[in-house]
Amino acid sequence: MPPLALEVLLSEIEGYAKAGIDELLDRQACSPENGAYLAWYLGLQATRGRGYRAVLRAGTHEFAKLRFGDLDADGVRRLMEKDGGEATDEAVAAGLRAVGKIVADEWRVSPQDAALAAQAAETAGELVKYLLLGRQWLVYDTPALLVTCDEPVVVLGGPAGTRAEERGFADAPVILFPLTPSKLLVLLRGDLPREPSQTLDVVELADINREMVASSSRWVFEKPSRQIGMRMQVPGPAPALVTEHYEGSKEEGRIVYRLHRPTRWVAASNTPWPVSRWWERWS
Repeated sequence: MPPLALEVLLSEIEGYAKAGIDELLDRQACSPENGAYLAWYLGLQATRGRGYRAVLRAGTHEFAKLRFGDLDADGVRRLMEKDGGEATDEAVAAGLRAVGKIVADEWRVSPQDAALAAQAAETAGELVKYLLLGRQWLVYDTPALLVTCDEPVVVLGGPAGTRAEERGFADAPVILFPLTPSKLLVLLRGDLPREPSQTLDVVELADINREMVASSSRWVFEKPSRQIGMRMQVPGPAPALVTEHYEGSKEEGRIVYRLHRPTRWVAASNTPWPVSRWWERWS
């Protein structure tokens, strides 16, 4: 998929999703059809940005390091012969040098932009069921100071998770999406109790704004008269992906690899979760 086609798709879906947003703002609920378009729009917002593409790039590179990092000359030769190449001594030596540069992170292995765009679109479609089914869609009123950013779909793990790692869409207690400077869409996991009143005070809104700023890759957006984003301090960006490995049993000779996406809060893991009453009520 050409990257421009992904942006065109997002624009088209946004047109349909606007009807769902208007319904939410008007009567706190939207029709199944408009809700589906809005969920698809949220999925695209979650996957089209720099953050998700950085994860895909990092994952591809890490896989290449795991796949080729232990190759010796004979292994390189076998791969070349399998692919129908001429495995001369010079070619094998060049292959070994290339593997060394990949392992040392001097060279980066990455999908092409068109492949990244296609993966973003495909993943967005998969996210729809986790955004639409089994969740309560609640619109919270806030003071007219709510900010948004270039990564506006914010996933909160809550105390059962960890501040240091991104939580998955399937089981995250809360997913946030700003609708207007005074309206916040909260996608609450279906098994959690709904609050009788959906209103955030100034302190709770400051918590949410902090999460929005921390979610951003490059940009925070707000009314021109405000300077909330400029005043908000959050930790610096974390790596797109972290690889950990655990030794398996010596008899089997296996190693278990775990890849996870860290958050900015890895440098401040004791930072409280936003809107403390949510977690007190739901714990």
